[in-house]
Amino acid sequence: MQITIDLPEDIEQYLIREATNANVSPQTLILQTLRQLTRKPQELNSQWSDIILSHQGFPDFPAFESYRDEPSDYVEISHQLYADQQLDEIFARAKKNWQD
Repeated sequence: MQITIDLPEDIEQYLIREATNANVSPQTLILQTLRQLTRKPQELNSQWSDIILSHQGFPDFPAFESYRDEPSDYVEISHQLYADQQLDEIFARAKKNWQD
């Protein structure tokens, strides 16, 4: 297919300069640019192989961050963590392990 377009002089000069810097013809530079612009986003940004990109995960493994929808009772968690401990023991241990 052949398409003819009229370029403004500034774009023509830019195209010639960039093609010269890349050591390719202006036609090649235009084709490379159009190919980049028309690629799918996945093809454009991906550094991963097709095997990695097509991996669907493990069927019995929870979805990433799926636990975020579950409510957490932090008070109950704290009670379980510090059961049978006195407040002064907790603070003494915290002070001992504190790093500036």
